[in-house]
Amino acid sequence: MARLIAPAIGAALLLAGCERPPEDTAADPVRRAAYQVHLALARLKACDDKDELRSAETRLLELTRLAMPIGRDRAIWLGGNDWSAVMAQGRPVTCPGTPRARAAADQALDALGDVLGNVE
Repeated sequence: MARLIAPAIGAALLLAGCERPPEDTAADPVRRAAYQVHLALARLKACDDKDELRSAETRLLELTRLAMPIGRDRAIWLGGNDWSAVMAQGRPVTCPGTPRARAAADQALDALGDVLGNVE
């Protein structure tokens, strides 16, 4: 029975209208920027900078809320999902030093905001 169902599902996915939205590709700039934000947040966490981490997470939530009306919140989620997949590989995140981690987080969040601002 499973042999009959799998080809039917595959055929249904190939039908017109079933193509992936642009944010489902790794080339999407919002998704890539969100991945960089999650990397920066992980470095802040490794540096044990709780105040800055809380501030950066709040800013990410605000950017995600701004992305909702233009339909780009899913791309932000996918960038976080990409980061989770990398973390599942067991690669440890090290602290590059608190000032560098703070600067990287600010830069990544600014880049995400810029990319969202350029989305039509």
